[in-house]
Amino acid sequence: MKKSKKNMIIFLQISGSVILMIAVSLIVQNLTSVNENKKVAEKITKDSTAKVNPVKTKDSIYVEKKKKPDKKTVFEKEVKKGKENVENEEEIPHAYDSFTDTRDSQVYKFIRIGDQVWMAENLNYKTDNSWCVQCKTYGRLYNNNEARVLCPKGWHLPNDADWFQLFVYLAGLSSSSSIKLPSSCVKWNELFNYLYKNKFSADMLKSAHGWKEPYSATKNLSGFSAIPGEQRSPGGEFYHIARGSWWSASRDSYGVSYFYQICPGYGDVFRGYCDNKGGFSVRCIRDTL
Repeated sequence: MKKSKKNMIIFLQISGSVILMIAVSLIVQNLTSVNENKKVAEKITKDSTAKVNPVKTKDSIYVEKKKKPDKKTVFEKEVKKGKENVENEEEIPHAYDSFTDTRDSQVYKFIRIGDQVWMAENLNYKTDNSWCVQCKTYGRLYNNNEARVLCPKGWHLPNDADWFQLFVYLAGLSSSSSIKLPSSCVKWNELFNYLYKNKFSADMLKSAHGWKEPYSATKNLSGFSAIPGEQRSPGGEFYHIARGSWWSASRDSYGVSYFYQICPGYGDVFRGYCDNKGGFSVRCIRDTL
C-alpha cells in the first residue's frame, strides 16, 4: 500500500511537470505570434506611408494625395498642352470680313454662310462674370443669362432655329424643304442622323488648326472656324479643353438652356442642356444680312 501511494505521487509529479511544460510551450507560441503580428502591422503601416508620396499621372500633372491641384494651374497646363498640339494644316481660304465692337474696340472676323452671317471667332467681351485663360485665342466663357444679352449691337445669341438653319444649309439641303425644326431631343437626334447621311459633318465647322485629330479635307469648309475651348460647370470646375461648346438662346419648359458641342475625333455635333450658371463660349449671329 505504501508503495502504491509512492508511485501515485511520482505519477502526479510527472503529470504536473508535463502540464507545466505544455503551458510554458503555449505561452511561448503566443508570444511569438504576437511579435510576428506586430512586425506585419509595422510593415503595413510603413507601406501605407510610402503610398502617400506624390504620384505621376499620364498627363504629367503631379497630384499629392489629400491635396487638390489648383484649378487655374491645371487649366493653364491644359491650354498650353492643347496649343503645343496644333498641327501646321492648310486652311481653306474664305472671304472673311471684320467689324469693331464699339464697347471695347475689339475686332472680330465674320463670314456669310448661306443666308446667315456668323462671327468667325468666340466673343471676348469682358464682364465680371466671365472667365478665360487665353482670352484672345479662345474667347471668354459666360453663363447663359449673360450670354443672351452680350452680343454687340446688331448681333444676337443664336437660338435653336439659327443653329438648325446652319446645319441644314451645310448638309446641302434647303431650310424651306420638308425638314422641320425638331421639337424634342429625340427629334434632334433623328435630324442629325439624317444630316450625316447627306454628308453633313462637324468637320465643316472646325478650324483647320487646334484640334487633336487627323486632318480632314472638309475641315472648316463653312468658314465657321470653330476651335476647341473650355467649359465651366455650374459648380466652378473647368474641364474639356479639347472640346468646343456654344450656348443657344433656346431653353426647355423648365428654363434650362441648350448648347451645342463639337469634339475631336468625331464628325458629330452634340446638343445638350445645362444649368444656366454653367460657362460656355458664345458665337454671335447678325440680326440681318
